Amino acid sequence: MEQRIEEEKNALREKARWKRSLVCRKKKDPAVAVRLFCTESFKEAETVFVYVSFRDEVDTHGIIEKAWEDGKKVACPRVTKQGMVFHLTTSWQDFDRGYMGILEPNAALPVATPEPGKRQLMIMPGLAFDDACRRLGYGGGYYDRYLETRRGMIPTVALAYTEQLFEKLPAAEWDFRPDMVITEEGIIYGSDENGTARPRGVGAVEYYGDI
Repeated sequence: MEQRIEEEKNALREKARWKRSLVCRKKKDPAVAVRLFCTESFKEAETVFVYVSFRDEVDTHGIIEKAWEDGKKVACPRVTKQGMVFHLTTSWQDFDRGYMGILEPNAALPVATPEPGKRQLMIMPGLAFDDACRRLGYGGGYYDRYLETRRGMIPTVALAYTEQLFEKLPAAEWDFRPDMVITEEGIIYGSDENGTARPRGVGAVEYYGDI
């Protein structure tokens, strides 16, 4: 079963990469960012954990700069042999080229960790998503492992283009699902592990049903 799921995932990764490579990002990135900024999760967050976009991922450079301008704490990931660590950043001077050439914060910067009861938000990447917020990552499992022991501690949002949406993705029980997926056209709200629909926050914009 696990082998079959992984084979399906690998085939979908190739398709998702190809579809995303065709996106006109300059037109769609601003729309994704605006929808994120309109969410209560972003407005209320005092600390934003956010990936630094690379190649044809949904751009987060403007999102990071907006969070800095708003006076929020901004934590970005650095990959280590043990997994993934988030460090607090205040400007682009805090970054160096790291894993696969991705901008990563300097290891000497303060470490940030999600904490229960804090006003925090996790913004994560992904290759493909469906209308239950199932997420297909790159295969390294970094976010799955990082968030496995932090479920419920922090709201999680994934950013994507509509081209990255699929009808239904294969998923293992350990695959982490974000609370919502934001695209240039709307917001998809998933369900929890019991199949209960997650609540839609105040100020939420149009969302998808079946895709």
